[in-house]
Amino acid sequence: SAGEPLVHAVIGRGLLAQPAELVGLATPPQKEKAKEAAKGRDGAKKRRGQTVLSSWAESFIGVMRLLESSAASPSGEDAHAAALHAQKELTQPPARPPPAQVLRAARNPGSPPHALAITLRALGYVLASTGQLPQAEAAYARAFSEAVARAGEGSAMALACARDLAVMCFEQKKYDEAEAHWRAAAAKMALPERPAAHAPACAADADAATELSLCIGDALRMQGKLTEARALAEAAVAEREARLGPDHPWTLGAVYDLAHLLRCQKLNETGVSPFSTGEPSATAGSRNAEVARRVRAAMAMAAAATTELDERWMGGLRALCEGEPPIRWAEQVASLASTAQAHREDAEALLLMERALPTYEATYGENSIDLAELLNTIGESQMELRLLEEVGDARRRPPRAGRFCPPGG
Repeated sequence: SAGEPLVHAVIGRGLLAQPAELVGLATPPQKEKAKEAAKGRDGAKKRRGQTVLSSWAESFIGVMRLLESSAASPSGEDAHAAALHAQKELTQPPARPPPAQVLRAARNPGSPPHALAITLRALGYVLASTGQLPQAEAAYARAFSEAVARAGEGSAMALACARDLAVMCFEQKKYDEAEAHWRAAAAKMALPERPAAHAPACAADADAATELSLCIGDALRMQGKLTEARALAEAAVAEREARLGPDHPWTLGAVYDLAHLLRCQKLNETGVSPFSTGEPSATAGSRNAEVARRVRAAMAMAAAATTELDERWMGGLRALCEGEPPIRWAEQVASLASTAQAHREDAEALLLMERALPTYEATYGENSIDLAELLNTIGESQMELRLLEEVGDARRRPPRAGRFCPPGG
């Protein structure tokens, strides 16, 4: 969908470096390959001395391609099995050569300067994919140390490793540590003496500095430091408006972030936490109804406070999706809701899902699986928010097994 850039501007900064990005880092630039091919016999001799490099790159890229192909499979089991196989290929000695064990080959003389850091980042990715989060964090920490030793803390590779490490801490709810990693990366990017060759953490993203400030805001929000987080979001909106224009998808993504923070602040002011506790309700009967009324009133007040901002980013998203079926717009909103729910921000998730619901109902009809999944997910957030009297209505259609995950979510 044409609306994906807006949504990716919000949720993309919380994603680890993907296999395709790591393949790009491991692939020699085409210019250099062409230059080597034109060198004649001396170049051929030089290339014969780089067999370890070729072995590492070929083995590494093969493992990453396996992960990419399995990710396209509709079966989650295929992706899990591929990740386990990739972990073995990266770390365990082979039964017979070739290929060389990738992690060992990355350490050999002649391998690219950042081969070890790239391989450790890939290992962190596969460990995270199989739920081994502490081990993944350790792999990313090693990758960061290796990148710093090779090229310094301000290098592109070190900043990229720091970003992955921060994301890993964030996913484990170590929000203070994630904030520290993002702040350190932002400080290194701001150094005036930083060499021009040291591109931002994501070379394709000229918005890296502003994105880092929004990442810091995410960590602050999850720690309840909403005033400071709001200031960062407001600065990000102003910076992107000036540089990209008011209707650019990245600008609209920052507008959504600001609206999200304002809603969190309003909920706090009314004594309702933006975050679910995960604990079962201890109240019953009229007490449940009283809690539900208070939560709904607080949510309505929070939504009213962000009407103008919501009209702006949602209208921008509709404009981006113009010419597409209406459900494409609703799926993008549901993707934002899915991310909020994953971080236990159920008030935000419920607000977004209820905005997407009419389009799902109009598109899919009463008895569709897609609508049933969305309703089931709405019911989960209602339970977390103690809106118990609403849960039965939200779950009036039987859901398919598995968690709701809209396309791209």
